[in-house]
Amino acid sequence: MILFSAIAIELAGAVLVGARHLGLEADQVFRVSDIGLGVTGWFLIPLGWLGLIAIALTRRKSAHPTRTLLRIVRQQRHWLIRGIALTLLHIPIGRAFATYKASIPFVNPFDWDQRFADFERAIFSVDTWRLTHAVIGEGGTVAIDRIYALWGTYLILLAGWIGFTRNRDVQIKAAIAFNITWFGLGSALATYFASVGPCFYEVYYGSDRFAPLMAILAKADRDHSLLAFKAMEYLSANSGTGALGTGISAMPSLHVATATLGVVIAFVTGARPWVKTLAIVFAATIMLGSVHLGWHYAIDGIVSAPLTVAIWLASSWMVDATRRVGTRREEGESGGGLSYA
Repeated sequence: MILFSAIAIELAGAVLVGARHLGLEADQVFRVSDIGLGVTGWFLIPLGWLGLIAIALTRRKSAHPTRTLLRIVRQQRHWLIRGIALTLLHIPIGRAFATYKASIPFVNPFDWDQRFADFERAIFSVDTWRLTHAVIGEGGTVAIDRIYALWGTYLILLAGWIGFTRNRDVQIKAAIAFNITWFGLGSALATYFASVGPCFYEVYYGSDRFAPLMAILAKADRDHSLLAFKAMEYLSANSGTGALGTGISAMPSLHVATATLGVVIAFVTGARPWVKTLAIVFAATIMLGSVHLGWHYAIDGIVSAPLTVAIWLASSWMVDATRRVGTRREEGESGGGLSYA
């Protein structure tokens, strides 16, 4: 109930923000074309599950494979319905987030970058991108670029796991933490600490402070076609439109936050050692890549990671506290009934 109430508020807020700052109607905020594509994509998860069962039944040479498959679907219908509902919710949520993020400069103009860049230099005595590029050559830059680009795929897998995991306790905690991360860090804090990151520093502030970094990346792009540069061009061309995947913000890093959430979930669920290791390596690469590729200041990720852990702890406490209250209420009602017997 907490989760769905929060989502309803988020979606209603997106309609208001879109209308006021981007001139969008409700049907433009939740674009039908994006929703149709999203529905098709998310249904691949249950369809894949059905496909695996069908293959297993075929290998076992089941006498009645269709009847058996339908029986399994009926037995698992509650899990399927819950999973489909939770994953499909990400479609309007994604549109709402895009609207919030696109409206950031209209609500609070970008003006935090110089402070973040100066603070980073004060801590490390140098811009951190200089440290990474001093030890990582062009080949390493390309490798980091390719791994960083996998974040979108990772995000879909994480959202899909949250929707279809059979661990109900972790599912609700993860769903709440996932949404707080997106709207608490990616919208609320991103609006307050409005910043664009090193890659857009010259465009928005007219300063060549990060021109050497962008020159290094431009050379790597000419030689190997960096995916990060393509993404930067897309963001520049569509900034302020509310298009899916647009909107510019640096602090805090949502890439680092969601990667950190994956690490937390891997450890909370007692995942296999190789899954935990993979989650840690991926999160560390995202943290490194956010600086190395010019998307973020190091402080963006340094802030995001512990805040994400705190969000998980708060979400867990919220779910457990709500459950305890419900249990005490049920026990009280039961006890009250007995006292009148």
